[in-house]
Parts: sequence; structure tokens; C-alpha cells
Amino acid sequence: MTSEASISVLDDYCLEHIFSFLEILDQYNIGKAYPEFKAIIKRIIGKDLFIFNELCGCTSLPEATEFLTEYGPAIKKILLTLGAVQKTHDFYFLIPTHCHNIEEFQYYFPYPLDDKMMEMTFEASKNIKVLYWNQSQLSDDQSLLISNLKELESLDIEMSGEITGLHLNKLTKLKELNIEGCGGFTSEHFIDLCKATKLKRLNIIDCLSLDQAAFDALLKTQTDLEEIAINRCYQKANVNLLVHLPNLRRVHISWYSHKAGVETDLVNLLAQHHSEALQTLQIYSPENLSETKRAGILKMINLRRLSLIKDGMLDDEFLKKISRRCSKLEAIDIRYSMNVTVEGIIELVKNLKDLCYLDLRSCELFDDSLYPKLVEVKRNCQGSKSLKVFVSDTGLKEESFRDSADYLALRRFVELSFDTEE
Repeated sequence: MTSEASISVLDDYCLEHIFSFLEILDQYNIGKAYPEFKAIIKRIIGKDLFIFNELCGCTSLPEATEFLTEYGPAIKKILLTLGAVQKTHDFYFLIPTHCHNIEEFQYYFPYPLDDKMMEMTFEASKNIKVLYWNQSQLSDDQSLLISNLKELESLDIEMSGEITGLHLNKLTKLKELNIEGCGGFTSEHFIDLCKATKLKRLNIIDCLSLDQAAFDALLKTQTDLEEIAINRCYQKANVNLLVHLPNLRRVHISWYSHKAGVETDLVNLLAQHHSEALQTLQIYSPENLSETKRAGILKMINLRRLSLIKDGMLDDEFLKKISRRCSKLEAIDIRYSMNVTVEGIIELVKNLKDLCYLDLRSCELFDDSLYPKLVEVKRNCQGSKSLKVFVSDTGLKEESFRDSADYLALRRFVELSFDTEE
């Protein structure tokens, strides 16, 4: 009686916060025992990403049916990972029956799909705006299903190597498209898609079938494009022309190329055309990117985020130049850098007062001595923001900090993360 009296004095906001930490099965049982809380549980389910496989793992099919009958209409965002087990597969047909208001679908299917289930799902939720369908054996048959989602604004079909792009020009409301690794995507269908849409974000890394006509169409039609992810060169097209896209703010470059020995001045060209506009630059595995070829980075004076991942030539001296020329940087990622030392990092942090995110994962030249030096810099810099540093797979040892009273007192200045993923 005491606990019931206590919980009744909490307002809906407090209850929603408390219930949001509960597992699906616990929410389900509370809703059954106390029907007055169902409305709160529905609000939680409507806000969060609903991980469908958690429901499959903790309930029987009849229980899942009962749960979705009550709460299915509240689900707005849902994540599915397809298992090979028939028991799990049977649950998926509950989605089109009970979930009709889904706006975001995330699928991660390593096996061939049941087209009937997908067709029923898309028919039941016609207002889907976001679709992730990664790492799947997609073909143009599934493309046809996707093309029926007339409200779709964001499509991610990364690593769907067989898909050609047929039918996707029907998605006229599309604003974001990720076709990374879709090597079968043809120039013809890419051009049709460009003519039908006005994109804000585009990822065409490893879409190596695209030719010059495709790039010309991209340049002509996608004048609203703010973010692009590309290879440093393509076999059939001149990627340097894409620097003429007028509204670029964020650029991601995969430096790996199937063309051995191809020279490019892409970074300097970006600086020439977008020195004040670029806010994010990410370069992955920049092999042989000489100081001359990377000098353009120092002209990107309004950069907020910079990533130089697996950069074998990055050193303390260039980091020092970055910190002096790109003074607005808030996030830096230099994972797998083998030449950067503690001295280079301290100089970087000292010069960048707005820096709040620093990724040093898999950088071998750091040990526990880095932390007190970072704290000293942050303490002595007035107006400096607190800093989070990712240090897994470095010389810093988690056990040195986990239960340390000194660290607990100082992490308001510098917090360490030993997570391998962000």
C-alpha cells in the first residue's frame, strides 16, 4: 500500500522517465496490472526506437500478439534483425497486423527476405519516412517494394551490391540517400534518381559503376546537397568536379582507390571552393597524402569536426598547424595514428578551447601520463569546454581510472571512454 501511495504522487513526467528504464516485458506487465499507466507506456514506446527482437526474446507468440494489439499503434520507430530461427520469423508477421503508424524502419537482415512480409509491412505503414536496409541481399524486386513508400525522405541501403537503382526515381520526397557499396547501381538509374529528387545528404562510396554522365547529372541537379561521401577517385568519372556543388558543408572521403597511383588534389580543391563553408571533413585511410596535398585543410577556417583516420603521415607538427588555423574545431578523430605523441595532443587541446570530443582509439603512443596533462590544460584554460577522450586500444589502462577517487573528481574537466564503439 505504501509503494502504491508513493507512486501515485508522481506526475506523468516523472513516471515516464522511470518507466523508460524498464525492459519491454516489465512495461508489458505493469500495463496489465495497472491499466492507468498504459497511456504513459504508449508515449514512451512512441518516442524510443522499438527493438523488436527484444520482444521476441522475452515473450511467447500469444503474449507478443497481446502486447502489439495494445501498443503496436504507438510504435513510430522500429528495429528488426532477422534470425534464422523459425520461432523468431513467425513474430514478424505481427508487425503489419498491429503496427500501422511506423515512420522509421531499420532492418538488418543477413538472409534472403520474405517479400510477402515486407510487402505487407510497407502496405500497413504507408507513412514511412526513414528506411535502413543494410547488409542485405537486395535486388530490384525489393527496390520495387521500396518505391511504393511515397513519403520516404531517408533511404540507407548500404552494401546492397546487386541493386541497380531501378524504380527508386519514384521516391520524389527523398532527402538523404546512402548507397555505399552498391557496386551494381547503374549510371542510368542514378541519373533518373537525381532528376527526380533534391537531396541534402548523399553517400556514393564504392559506387564504382557511376560514370561521368552520372556525375554531371549530380552536379546539375543536386544544388541543395550539403553532405556527400565519396571515394577520392572513380574509374569512369572525375570526382574533382563535385567540389563545384554550391552548398557543401560536410564531406567524407574514402581514400582507398582501385586505381593504383592516381594523383588527386581533392582536399585543396575543396578548400579553394569551400574554405569558409565546410564544417565537417572526414578522410579515411589517406595513404600518401603529402603535406602539400593536405595543406587545404588549414584553409578550412570554420571546421567544427575533423577526422583523419588511419593517417600514416599525420604528426605533431601538422596537428599544431591545425589547432592554430582551424580554431573553431569541436571534435577531432585521429584513430590509428602511429606518429602523434602526447606533446602533440597537449598542444592541440591547449589551442582549441571549444574542443569537446577527441578520438584517440588505437593510437599506440599514449599511456596513463596523458590524463593528468590533459586535466592541467583544461583547468588552466578559462572558458574551455569539458573534453571527452576515447582511448580504447591505447596504452591507457582502464583499471587505473575505474575506481580512482582522483579521476572521479577530475572527470568534469576530462572524461575518458574505454568503449570500442561510440
